[in-house]
Amino acid sequence: TKTGTTKGLMASAIMLSICLAFSSVISHAQNPVKNGPKAMVAGISGNTATVDQILSNPTLTSTLPDSRVTSFTVTLIPKGRDLIGPYKTEGARISPRTIDSLSTTAGKPVNIVFEDIMATKDGKQVALPTIFMKCKQ
Repeated sequence: TKTGTTKGLMASAIMLSICLAFSSVISHAQNPVKNGPKAMVAGISGNTATVDQILSNPTLTSTLPDSRVTSFTVTLIPKGRDLIGPYKTEGARISPRTIDSLSTTAGKPVNIVFEDIMATKDGKQVALPTIFMKCKQ
């Protein structure tokens, strides 16, 4: 039927978009920025953390001196479950909605993508690289 074909094409388009987005994220994660400003989650400089570490300090900071994170988008990728998000956040603190979603992943590994990270320094917007974080329980 025409409806079935349309739904099939939409599902294929969505899957293609997801694959393209995550291949870009994974490529960046495999080739992280060596020098230059970066963002950190919960004060952790690496890309591995526990959910509890993130929940105890749910903020993003910048390594750029005298700057502050002003916005970002976060997507949760729990093992064996559908994607959660993306959630656009204003400010440096992870939103209550994202914290609630992260709390529901208890007991299972989850990957978290922080992208579109923006910071301000001297009144100017600065884009920071995407963070692909692996979380263990």
